[in-house]
Amino acid sequence: MKRMLALGVSLLFAAGTAMAFHCPKDMKQIDEALAKNPKLTDAQMKEVTPDQLPKITEVKLVVNRDAAIRPHSRNLFNYAESPTEIAEKLRQQREAEKLAKEAAERRRLQMEEEAKAAAARAEVERVNPPPPPPPQFTLRFIGKMGDPHAPIAILADPASGDVFTVKEGEVVLEKFRLKKIDGETIIIGFTDALIAAHPNWAQETKTIRMGT
Repeated sequence: MKRMLALGVSLLFAAGTAMAFHCPKDMKQIDEALAKNPKLTDAQMKEVTPDQLPKITEVKLVVNRDAAIRPHSRNLFNYAESPTEIAEKLRQQREAEKLAKEAAERRRLQMEEEAKAAAARAEVERVNPPPPPPPQFTLRFIGKMGDPHAPIAILADPASGDVFTVKEGEVVLEKFRLKKIDGETIIIGFTDALIAAHPNWAQETKTIRMGT
């Protein structure tokens, strides 16, 4: 063993530079020389002794079993978020999902209630249909003539051009009654037959100014 050690040291010094120990090429040459198991002379054996070799410092790994990682401390291999931040993000995510689920459930219940209410209204309208709207008076009041105490209104149909002369109380277009001629205006109501069929139309009147 001593001979092999001395041979290795001799080959190391023969390299001519202290950096040969760190050079892979030189180390390969040394390994190949040692593999040949060369014989050293007595002079070579005396060149280096074990006392001249560098001292090797022994390093031991001490494990402290009492050491503990602080709770919620940052992971050294995760430079973005600590466990506390990750836990908070997960909590917020779960809370958002819970709120979204509750909102969706409320919307579903609201839509069901609206559908039930619409179906109920449709059934009521089917059984008791709403009254039809009253017919619209489309004639224009273009003037009047005759006795001022018993004037005659002149009405015109803008679509056909037909002209009608009507006194107070008379019926025009079979549905409407001229209730009153008052200066520059007339008041139009409905016939007795229509009011009998639709009592709520009794108060439905329309005031028309001359020229409109």
